Amino acid sequence: WSTSVCSFQKHKHILMLCIDSYVRDDLGMTNHHLGYVYLLDTQCRVRWAGCADPMPAEVDALKVCTEVLLNRLTRKT
Repeated sequence: WSTSVCSFQKHKHILMLCIDSYVRDDLGMTNHHLGYVYLLDTQCRVRWAGCADPMPAEVDALKVCTEVLLNRLTRKT
């Protein structure tokens, strides 16, 4: 995978991946016109995935999952 990281604010980054079609299919990235968001843990396992306009419950789920992963990370360090 080729990657590029663009810093737009302190401690916030956008990660853009150029992914081969076979990986896109495995991740469910079937529409080339949508943006996809994946929350990964420290072992690069997908813990949350979303695309298009999220429903409020989906946004809440992303926040909860992010908090859980951050708490696990801070406990390890």
